[in-house]
Amino acid sequence: MYRQALLGLLLLSTVVGGCHCQKDRTTGNPDGSTLNDGGDGGSDGGDGGGDGLDGSVGCGDFCPPPIPPATGKPGPASGGVSPGGFSLDGGTGMGGTGVAVDPTGNVVLNSAAVKSAAFMWIANASQGWVSKYDTNTGREIARYYAVIPVDGLGGAHPELVGNQGVNIFGSSPSRTTLDLNGDVWVANRAPNLQGSVTKIATDPANCIDRNGDKKLNTSVDLNGNGQIDPNEMIVPTDWNDPKTYDECVLFSTPIGATASDVQARGMAIAQGAPGSAGDIWVAHYRDSRMYKLDSSTGQSVSVDPTNPNGSKFIQLSFGPYGAAVDKKQRLWVVSAGLNANLALIDTKTGTLLSSQLCPPQGCGAWGSYGIGIDGKNRVWLGGHPSAGFVNTVHPVAIRYDPDTDPNGGTATNGGTAGKWTFFDFNGVSSQLGTFMGRPRGIAADDQGFVWMAADTRSNSAGADPNSNQYASMLIGFNGDDGGVKLFQPSNGSASYGLADLTDSRTNNSIGVGIDENNQIWMNNYSGNVTRVDRNTGDVLRSAQQPGGLYSYSDFTGYQLRHFTAPQGKFHTDFNTCGPSYATTFNGLTWDATIPAGTSLTVLLRVAETAAGLSGRSVQTYTIASSGLNNLSGLNIPPAHFAQVEFILASPGSGTPSIHDFNLTWTCNSSIN
Repeated sequence: MYRQALLGLLLLSTVVGGCHCQKDRTTGNPDGSTLNDGGDGGSDGGDGGGDGLDGSVGCGDFCPPPIPPATGKPGPASGGVSPGGFSLDGGTGMGGTGVAVDPTGNVVLNSAAVKSAAFMWIANASQGWVSKYDTNTGREIARYYAVIPVDGLGGAHPELVGNQGVNIFGSSPSRTTLDLNGDVWVANRAPNLQGSVTKIATDPANCIDRNGDKKLNTSVDLNGNGQIDPNEMIVPTDWNDPKTYDECVLFSTPIGATASDVQARGMAIAQGAPGSAGDIWVAHYRDSRMYKLDSSTGQSVSVDPTNPNGSKFIQLSFGPYGAAVDKKQRLWVVSAGLNANLALIDTKTGTLLSSQLCPPQGCGAWGSYGIGIDGKNRVWLGGHPSAGFVNTVHPVAIRYDPDTDPNGGTATNGGTAGKWTFFDFNGVSSQLGTFMGRPRGIAADDQGFVWMAADTRSNSAGADPNSNQYASMLIGFNGDDGGVKLFQPSNGSASYGLADLTDSRTNNSIGVGIDENNQIWMNNYSGNVTRVDRNTGDVLRSAQQPGGLYSYSDFTGYQLRHFTAPQGKFHTDFNTCGPSYATTFNGLTWDATIPAGTSLTVLLRVAETAAGLSGRSVQTYTIASSGLNNLSGLNIPPAHFAQVEFILASPGSGTPSIHDFNLTWTCNSSIN
């Protein structure tokens, strides 16, 4: 199995206890109701990964291209791509995501083609677990408890689960965020217990065979009913024994002190060091701090990348509730409730640029819940009603443009003199004649639209949304002028600007996210997720689970891939000298154009087996930007398989361009 590129597309079919778990494609709503959007089923399955796990059959479109045969004689050898020779059509050993081949045969970044595995991750705060949903079908395909008492270095933290898992139900997970490798991070609020952050693997190659049975023991929808039944979730029989854990839950990191009210809350991913999965930034609500975590180990690290011994947190003046990172790698942090208050952090230096950015009416004049970033580096807040805004309780979306001050021109000091804009949707009615109440989650897409959820509704405009029934409502609007995007129903009925999804199972909507088909998802505290077609307003509802779904933040990874850190990857795998010869790696060189503001990272991986190239412990070397004609100083072992990977990144419109590359090695005549 070759190393999966951006976001590991193999997880639709996983191996559980040796069972081949590929599912037939199906149509219809997971809850058994009629499907009204014409969507069909999921993706083909994958194999079990690079840790010696059994693989499932039928990898379909995600089957890796073949690796070339090994060199059959001693002496010098090489492999690579000559000018104009790149291919993405299944060429031998080649593969990539988020990249394209231009007319001259060069590899370039194609951010529009960046695709994640079609998953979203939704926390259930009441039950202490996290659900993974397939965004093609709305089916729940896995479910994991949100904490385990083992950290990323193997250390034990029994306080995370209490007495044999008693505290699991008090972990209260909320924020879920995907890193650049597609793995998910979960912030556990754990009021009056021990707050934590948990990492869960998406690619089965990155799961851990803890019990050594060469099989992947993890949660999966075995009976294909679109939800995880109790017998399909891994419940540890002994919380002190890691061999009984779900093997895709990698570790949990304690955050802050114990027994201190609500703790881990807002969370966001910054680009971080080249070749990494990004930097994990997590909020400690009670202590008003932002911590930075290493994406490999989950350990707290210095916020200043130039000073490894520096402070491991940034102190704020308020309790951080939500977080998002823009293309300039600026971390925006918002408070909650009746305080629309932003803090600004430069993640590249670990510097607090501003501790308090407030609307003109003052920080207490208007509240907020969700936070998002758009493609123009503008910050969006779901405006929580407050009588302080022109004496109304209208549903409002709040936009903060950090790079334009109120008088025009460019702001200084990291954008602290930006412009606030309010968009009032008080008079917009739904297809049912109802009106939006209290806004909650908010997210922007790459088409210039912003989507906002509301958890209450009223029967008349201007009514107090806090005094009306819980609801599930969604509105989309133009991010520049606030113009409402109208839904055009597929049945030919009249268009409308506000989708009201409310029924007995679907209400109290919390967060909103966007999938790679640019369709809109909401998670509802009532116990299901809903997809709204951005054009027709047609709705897909998931099967029901116990109430408590509660995820703000970038739970599909869309914001990270499209706005914060757009990137693509291209790799070529090599079978070097075969089992009869020892391999000495000599040089790796390439020719590329790298415009200002873009970057190109080149990695060399080596392993004894092809499957090992995708293993968690694969040996990886970052090659100098100019290439190396002599690799001897890296002390690379004589492995028989190698992979060269290029990571292209650009926060703007430019792109690196790879023209050619060459890896050289020598096959020694004998091997012990």
